Amino acid sequence: MLFPYVVALSPGRRFFRLTRFPCFLALTAESVARRFALRRLSRILLLSLIILVCEILSCQGKMKPPEKSAKPIKRAALIQRIGMDLGRQISTASVFFHQSIAAKLGLNVTDTRCFELMSRYSQPPLTAGQLARTTGLTTGAVTGILDRLEKAGLVERFRDPSDRRKVFIRPRSEALERFGRLYARLAAAALKHASTYSTKELQLIEHYLEGNLQILRDQSGKLT
Repeated sequence: MLFPYVVALSPGRRFFRLTRFPCFLALTAESVARRFALRRLSRILLLSLIILVCEILSCQGKMKPPEKSAKPIKRAALIQRIGMDLGRQISTASVFFHQSIAAKLGLNVTDTRCFELMSRYSQPPLTAGQLARTTGLTTGAVTGILDRLEKAGLVERFRDPSDRRKVFIRPRSEALERFGRLYARLAAAALKHASTYSTKELQLIEHYLEGNLQILRDQSGKLT
């Protein structure tokens, strides 16, 4: 209770005595104080609750709905697509592209691929026998290819000054420029596409392609 007692001086006596206020007055004062405090606390709690609800609604408006997770790709299906399906499509598209190039030069695909091979090994120049071993073709087939390339003005034959029995073949410089122009757009597009990958991704792609190249060489050797 609040202030239940006061000190009063009794007339004619030498001591003080305590006089009690009526109890209901103290209770009334205390009740009023409590009601005031509770009412104020209730208003604070209500205001805090309103602010909290507003914040929640605001956050929900800004939140994006969760995206549906992509359907997981099965490993076996991915191996099949990369190891077989895409490989076949790339191989077929490559054959048709090189056939288009060969048609512009009046040759066949084997002729132009042998020319491309010689252009990469022009220093030192190849012999007919080396070209046959590199391609897996017979010497007779290689002789026919070199005859057609020489007739088209793409290569030239010359003998080894130290050994006249040995004949070398090398691409003509003007033929290399002509050949390069036909592949320029393909090279530019391929380099642009490769540049979109990170260094680590390129290393992984390089490892995969080198493995495929070795498999192709091994299988070609078994066929011949």
